Amino acid sequence: MDQTKITLLHDTIIKYKQMEHSQLWDDIDAVLKCGQNQAASLAESHCNSVSFWGMANVEKMITISYPDFFKFCLNTKTSVDGEKLPLIKPNGYFNAGKDTILSLLGYKDFTITKYRDFSILQHLEKLNPNKFYQLAVTGHFMSSYILNNQLYIDDTMHRGMDVLAHGAYKVDAEHFIWLMEM
Repeated sequence: MDQTKITLLHDTIIKYKQMEHSQLWDDIDAVLKCGQNQAASLAESHCNSVSFWGMANVEKMITISYPDFFKFCLNTKTSVDGEKLPLIKPNGYFNAGKDTILSLLGYKDFTITKYRDFSILQHLEKLNPNKFYQLAVTGHFMSSYILNNQLYIDDTMHRGMDVLAHGAYKVDAEHFIWLMEM
C-alpha cells in the first residue's frame, strides 16, 4: 500500500474518533443540529460509515466531506422492503448497500468484494496489497490495509492506528464477519 494513502487514512481516522470529542461529533451536530451530547451518543455507532467514507475518500471514490456525505445519505431515499428510507440513519447505520451509495454519488468504476471466511486473514497473498479493506467484526467496523504482508487496522474506537489486525481485540474467527475490498 502506498504510504501517502496510509497517511491520509490515518489523518482522517484520527480526526473522526468516536469516543472522544472529534470532528465526527462536530459534523454530526452540524448536520442534525442535535447538540454535542446527542452527537457524541450518535457517534458511538458511526464506525461503519466513517471507515467506509474515509477509505473511499482517500481512493477518490467519494470526493465530498463527511458532513456532505452524511447529509446526502440522510436526504437520499432507497427502497427497503417496499418502504422508502434514507440511505443512512442518524446513528450511522446504512439502509443501503455501499455499492448503491457509490453509484448514487456518481462513482461507477468499482467492484466491492466481501470475503466471509476468516481464513482470508491467514492468506493475505490472495488479496490486493494496493487496496483498502473494511474489516467487520461483531459490533464494529474498521479501516484496514496490507503492508509488508501484514493486515493493519486504523480504528475510530479504542484499538488505535496502524495496529496489526492479528491479535487485535475481536479480530478472531469467533468475531469475524467479513473483510470488504474497496
